Amino acid sequence: MTPETREGEALFEAVFEAAAVGMALVDPAGRFIRSNPAFRAMVGYDEAALRGRALRELVHPDDADRGEIPFAHLLESSRSSCEFSNRYLRQDGRVVGLHLTASRIPDGLLVSIVHDVTSELRARDQLRRSQEQLGIALASVQMGFWEWDVTTDQMMWSGEMARLCGLEVTPTGHRFGTHFDLIHPDDILLVSTTVHEALQDPARVTVECEFRLVRPDADERWFLGKGHIFRDEQGNPRRVLGALIDVTRRHLLQQQLLQAQKMETIGTFASGVAHDFNNALTVIMGHCDIMERVDATSETLQDGLVEISNAAERAAHLTRQLLTFSRKEASNPRILNPNDTLRRLEGFLRPLMGQHQLRLQLSPVVSPIRIDERQLEQAVVNLVVNARDAMVNNGVITVTTAMAAERRVTIAVSDTGKGIDEGIRARLFEPFFTTKPPGEGTGLGLAVVLAVADQARGDVHVESAPGRGSTFELRFPTAA
Repeated sequence: MTPETREGEALFEAVFEAAAVGMALVDPAGRFIRSNPAFRAMVGYDEAALRGRALRELVHPDDADRGEIPFAHLLESSRSSCEFSNRYLRQDGRVVGLHLTASRIPDGLLVSIVHDVTSELRARDQLRRSQEQLGIALASVQMGFWEWDVTTDQMMWSGEMARLCGLEVTPTGHRFGTHFDLIHPDDILLVSTTVHEALQDPARVTVECEFRLVRPDADERWFLGKGHIFRDEQGNPRRVLGALIDVTRRHLLQQQLLQAQKMETIGTFASGVAHDFNNALTVIMGHCDIMERVDATSETLQDGLVEISNAAERAAHLTRQLLTFSRKEASNPRILNPNDTLRRLEGFLRPLMGQHQLRLQLSPVVSPIRIDERQLEQAVVNLVVNARDAMVNNGVITVTTAMAAERRVTIAVSDTGKGIDEGIRARLFEPFFTTKPPGEGTGLGLAVVLAVADQARGDVHVESAPGRGSTFELRFPTAA
């Protein structure tokens, strides 16, 4: 043995014994030949107890099925090293996680560098358990997660989100909008517009939208999508992390509650409605009785018939109001241009004006909407009649159409009347609430307007102040 060889062996011996990491010499069968103090401290065995013992004997039983430790395979292959991790049982029975890097050395032996990775394995196991628990929790509340890398336009869905959408396989690496075909056709524009406007506004850090989704099995569900927008220093959107929540049950309960409240309200105030209806019928019956008793000339006969016709029309109108307010599925919607409807309705409205003026200001670029035309006409008539009754001495009623934000169509009825104070505004849409004298109104007019807007997935906005008139604005989503 040359001096250089002896010097090399001495150096290896010093490094082997003093190394802070575990080191072990093993034969091709994985039996220990020698180990350093650091390794023995990891496994809790002394040198004599380890010598001749196979490493696989220390493997935790739950990890035994992960395959044979590949020492012999390493010697037979062209590879110079291999790595593997397992849990092992110390001599005192405690579990330790070890990561081994085995390398070939001369004489057909292997040296293994060993690191204690117990903490990492525990953390990984805890993460796995947490993910399982989170998955169970999300499934129980019907919530899925999604992430969108805006810069690369790549989406990531959780398994629960895919399940909520009715997909058997969780999509990976798809673009935003790839699965928009699952969104209800009437809600696609709403979703895309909501997301686009949120991303374009540097001050926005959240986005939220409620929409319908049609699963592949044709099951229609309501979902609430919520997301947090992560932006760079310039305010540009980089990433959106969000959740999808199934709110179908909530929608069903809301509809049932609303219907129950409507029915309860109608029952409570049925006597008042019956009184108004009875008054109209009394006029009809009274005039019929008079015509039976007198020798009517053609002129008196004509006057009586006019009164009968007017009273019958009032009774029919009241009946229609009740049906629109209370019926669960009363509409027959179709796509229409609101300008065309208002132009046809103008001839009916002008005779109602009395001493007041009626002005139509219709935007030529208004988009079509989807609504029951008869109900739209009734809502506009109700608003115009209310505006007329709120004015004195040559007032002006203006009916306008326009396009508003989020591609919504507005139909506004404005008057130059006395305006509405805050106390009354809070009760405007309450069924049977009216400020008119007894016998002059049912209090259903604005309740019907709100019901019509709701059925067309729109809303009603009111602007008014005492002495400054009022504006009632119907807002509907476009049908495009």
